Amino acid sequence: MTPLVSVAQRTVPVLVRARAGKRDGRIHLLMRPAPAFDPNPEVQLLLPIDVRVLPARSLEMFFKDIRAFEREYGAIHASWQERFRWLLQLVGAAMKAEKDVPVIMKTGVEKRYVSQSGVKEPIRKIGELLNIGVKDAVFAIWWSERQHTFAPGIFCADAIVALHALAFMQLGTRGEIATCDRCGTPFIKARKAQAYCSTSCQTAEASARSREKRKKAEVSGGILPDVLDSDLDILFCGTAAGEASMERAAYYAGPGNRFWPTLHKVRLTPHRFAPEDFRELLELRMGLTDLVKTACGNDCDLSKDGFDRKRLKELIATYRPRILAFTSKRAAEESIGRSVAYGRLPEKIGDTVLFALPSPSGNARRYWTEQPWEELSRLKLTLSAGRP
Repeated sequence: MTPLVSVAQRTVPVLVRARAGKRDGRIHLLMRPAPAFDPNPEVQLLLPIDVRVLPARSLEMFFKDIRAFEREYGAIHASWQERFRWLLQLVGAAMKAEKDVPVIMKTGVEKRYVSQSGVKEPIRKIGELLNIGVKDAVFAIWWSERQHTFAPGIFCADAIVALHALAFMQLGTRGEIATCDRCGTPFIKARKAQAYCSTSCQTAEASARSREKRKKAEVSGGILPDVLDSDLDILFCGTAAGEASMERAAYYAGPGNRFWPTLHKVRLTPHRFAPEDFRELLELRMGLTDLVKTACGNDCDLSKDGFDRKRLKELIATYRPRILAFTSKRAAEESIGRSVAYGRLPEKIGDTVLFALPSPSGNARRYWTEQPWEELSRLKLTLSAGRP
């Protein structure tokens, strides 16, 4: 005989009656006969029923692919689908204490899911609706023939009851039900800070924010402000601000960017600056700009239309820095129109020396070398020595 092993379960399985060929395990409903029919009241009957187990992720399957859910767990009437989606939106909004709760409740009144009186007490109404949804559920002992374990379970007559039971458990344990900040779809949170139901929604929201910031940049004249003054020793020119720099409104702010640590390491700054302190470079006779001022992203993602060579030359003619240091090969090559090697370039713009540096971006780490940055530091000392 196979030994029975009792295993502690972190979550309670939600079970529905299985279809043919879909047996996940076997539950044994505990039934106690009435004394009139059995003189021994301690005797209990075990009624075995083959079941399907609905894991927490089946809630996400319900919202993302209802056809796949119904193939797996059985059909759900369209009216119940709509009602349950509305209930989970209400639960997610209520858990976030959002002002959308009255709007969602109003929709429920219009669809006759709740009465007008329920609008004033949405939390109590959520409890009532979830209770109604699980009214046919029965607590049972679950015996998994596959894993040889006992566990508590909730036996549900059909899939919609099981979905209500899952929602009930999620709400009562760790509060993992939430609504997507972009599309409003309810979902199970994998982590506390999660705000979107899927990667596609998160990406779409980030893209929307980026587009909005780009529009503002076009109106204001640039994603990041130039840091300029006359009599600069070095003017650093990047290709374009990265996404992280745009988000933080600071130069070279991406994770893994070596710009600020390297400036300190090669003794161009007395200490390591934070990206947000970029304006303080002026006190050390250094400035900042980008070749592309109205777009952001990696070099490979930028359109050639955004490279403003004319603007850069006008800045050099106006401020006349001693060195124009390009912080990427792409910026240098787009500016002078040919391939370049790292280090001092033979070309000049007026009296300004041109210098090409390896990109400090974390995305370009395989091309990284510190030697040209050290050469730039020595060149600065040489040219500064001749300052009048």
